[in-house]
Amino acid sequence: MDMDAAKLAAAQRILGARTETELVDRALDRLSSIVAMELRAGEYNDAQAAGVEDLVRPYANRERIIVPTLDVFVQTGRVLSALALTS
Repeated sequence: MDMDAAKLAAAQRILGARTETELVDRALDRLSSIVAMELRAGEYNDAQAAGVEDLVRPYANRERIIVPTLDVFVQTGRVLSALALTS
């Protein structure tokens, strides 16, 4: 797999991983709140809602949900605004 060494090093530092294997393990042990929101938005019936709940609950119970900071939302707003101006 061809991966950007600088991004890997930054991710290792952020997640406190000593090796790439530990980095992958730690990264897969978390869920983005944005992903959880998008999954919820895509629910069309009770079975899908239950499936999303079953997926999200273990991460929430272990406090493994990643929540963006205000700065991330502000930067995202700027990007979306710039995209809207170019289309």
